[in-house]
Amino acid sequence: MPSVRRCRRARRHRAGRRHPVPGATGTASVIGTLYLQWVPGGKAEIASVNDLRTWFLIFAFVSIGLEFSLRGLREAGWRPIAVFASATVVNIVVALGLATVLFGHFQVG
Repeated sequence: MPSVRRCRRARRHRAGRRHPVPGATGTASVIGTLYLQWVPGGKAEIASVNDLRTWFLIFAFVSIGLEFSLRGLREAGWRPIAVFASATVVNIVVALGLATVLFGHFQVG
């Protein structure tokens, strides 16, 4: 039973964590959109924002990698992996269907 206690303790520890600034991502998105709408210059600012977006995406994936624990994955077993994989497939199918419905009538060129 030590693994069950460890899991409960870890779950309680994670449940106590809070994000430093709730809603920071949405707020940053709105501010960035308003900034690009009102600032003259166009493509140079968009290129800067795209560079920042790329760096923040890199930092997000690095953070996910730092949280990853192979031992915890082995202890959890195959079921969480199967659930995650099936949820990913469902998300991909729904996103593809939604993109087809929303953007199917657009033509390139």
